[in-house]
Amino acid sequence: MHNVRQIFWACNLLIDRYYSYDGDEGKYKSWEVKFLGYMRLLKLTDTVLPPSDTDVGADKNAEAFAELIQFSDLKSLPLVMRDDMDDGKKALEILQQHYASSSKL
Repeated sequence: MHNVRQIFWACNLLIDRYYSYDGDEGKYKSWEVKFLGYMRLLKLTDTVLPPSDTDVGADKNAEAFAELIQFSDLKSLPLVMRDDMDDGKKALEILQQHYASSSKL
């Protein structure tokens, strides 16, 4: 059991380092691509980027939000905490809008 915990901890550490966003506006788009790939592995891509005629379920949306905040930096987290708790789709839209406007400065 002890070895399983160590392996689990090591895997989480690697995932965290690879997918975490550091708040650098110039790196946002690269982070978003990696994050969307991660969401695809979890079968949550259609939750955060649904086709226009798709209704996103509340449970899947909350799950997507929970994944997104795990990899958000302390600067990005308050942006999505204000109005969109448990709304992964809206949280990703907020980050996209924020960092798109930041990159134009």
